[in-house]
Amino acid sequence: RDWSSDVCSSDLLLFLGARIMLSSLLYFLLALFILVSLHEAGHFIVARLCGVHVEKFSFGFGPVLFSKQDKKGTVFAFSLIPLGGYVKLLDESQSVVADDEKHLAFNTKPTWMRALVILAGPVANFILAFCMFWIVAVVGMPVLSPIVGKVLQDSLAEHVELKPQDKWLSVNGKQVS
Repeated sequence: RDWSSDVCSSDLLLFLGARIMLSSLLYFLLALFILVSLHEAGHFIVARLCGVHVEKFSFGFGPVLFSKQDKKGTVFAFSLIPLGGYVKLLDESQSVVADDEKHLAFNTKPTWMRALVILAGPVANFILAFCMFWIVAVVGMPVLSPIVGKVLQDSLAEHVELKPQDKWLSVNGKQVS
């Protein structure tokens, strides 16, 4: 086959490379969003269970792109730089706390409760990792099989009479299946 006559320009390769890079970036950001959100959700949920007021739950840093406040006064924000997040708790060391809200402050809680709130994020990540490994163990991962797919016309595969669904048993004397 004369490959020089094919219309496979560098522009096409550049386009395909950019498309692959963009999709990889989007998958990376999605994975980061899930990881960070679950981590921060661990802190958030345990803080609420321990009676600590959560002032802000943010995914990302920098300028806030959009936010919404819930009935309990927590602001949920999505910020410009998606490389992390944070949960801001009511704390007397960070700002002045009204006397009627001191019982909701992080620093007024017993040490074991503060420890639970702090550990909840990493524990959420470990639970996520366990679940992901469990799914892979149960469902499995796709494996490339040594089976002939499409045989192109006038190709070497057609010349040696390979047919679709033929199975390779060995290559250079080494068993492959």
